[in-house]
Amino acid sequence: HHTLASVSAVVSAAGRLFCIIDEGPSGSIEVPARWTLAARDAFNGVLLWKRLIASWASHRRRFRSGPVQLTRLLVAVGDRVYVSLGMDAPVTALDGTTGETVKTYPGTEHAEELVLHEGVLLVLTGAPAAEQAAHVAQRRGKPKKTDPATPRHKKTIAALDPDTGEMRWKWSDPSAGELMPLTLAAAARRVFF
Repeated sequence: HHTLASVSAVVSAAGRLFCIIDEGPSGSIEVPARWTLAARDAFNGVLLWKRLIASWASHRRRFRSGPVQLTRLLVAVGDRVYVSLGMDAPVTALDGTTGETVKTYPGTEHAEELVLHEGVLLVLTGAPAAEQAAHVAQRRGKPKKTDPATPRHKKTIAALDPDTGEMRWKWSDPSAGELMPLTLAAAARRVFF
């Protein structure tokens, strides 16, 4: 659209490509972004469906200035797509063939990263808001995250059953320091960050 890259995330599963893309016109930076999640046939690129994303990163951010977490908010496995349909919206499971909502996971608002591993959906969330939303708050005159008067961003990792939405466990330890972006990983029944 303008300075921020117009494609935030791209994943592929079951012969389909899924991408979060800003379809706002590039003629003027004053025109608001129009973020959508689009599904396309991986063979011929035919559009299968689209879902509007309520809010996303500001299109006025400088190119390559982040936020780096945006690429980690879209996961597709088989006929399921897991995504946050807004900056502070909860994580939602969509049917990959139709784009219809299958399940919404309460308590996953302010998601920063998603990982699906061995039947467990891991969601890293930030509080009081997702870290990638801080730029928008700063533009509105709110204090920066690094301002000593502002409490540190609290991070939480939640493990959910993707079918039932049942919370298996939750981890948060303010004394552990900041969780670095793009470090959430899972292997051999363990979670790393």
